[in-house]
Amino acid sequence: MSSNRDLRKCQVKALKAHYRACQAIYKIWANSNYAHGGPKTPPFPDICRGMKCGAKTRSGHPCKNDGTSYSNGRCKFHGGASTGPVTKEGKNKSAANGFKRKARMPPANKSHVVTDKTRDNKAHAMLKNVDFE
Repeated sequence: MSSNRDLRKCQVKALKAHYRACQAIYKIWANSNYAHGGPKTPPFPDICRGMKCGAKTRSGHPCKNDGTSYSNGRCKFHGGASTGPVTKEGKNKSAANGFKRKARMPPANKSHVVTDKTRDNKAHAMLKNVDFE
């Protein structure tokens, strides 16, 4: 079992080194105004070929997707956490999502029914003066 763990560590280490080397080459290529022909990247490490994600799924089994999508050796489903909204527009939209509620069943007496439209108007009014930077 520890040999599998050691192999995984070696694979991830090699994958990270490969991605770092490729990033440096792409940065040099970008600084040269994307010279014709494209950059020459190092070959993909042989130890990483056939690498699987291996994250524990909800069923308890390891994930069988390709594990080279991210430099941490995980697939697109288990690899990257969201960094959140970056633009001002995205931050405002994200903040407005916090005020939206799911549609509920009206109360039994139906004396006080609030529609989704009135909720959205209230959320919009609250966020009108919010400015994220």
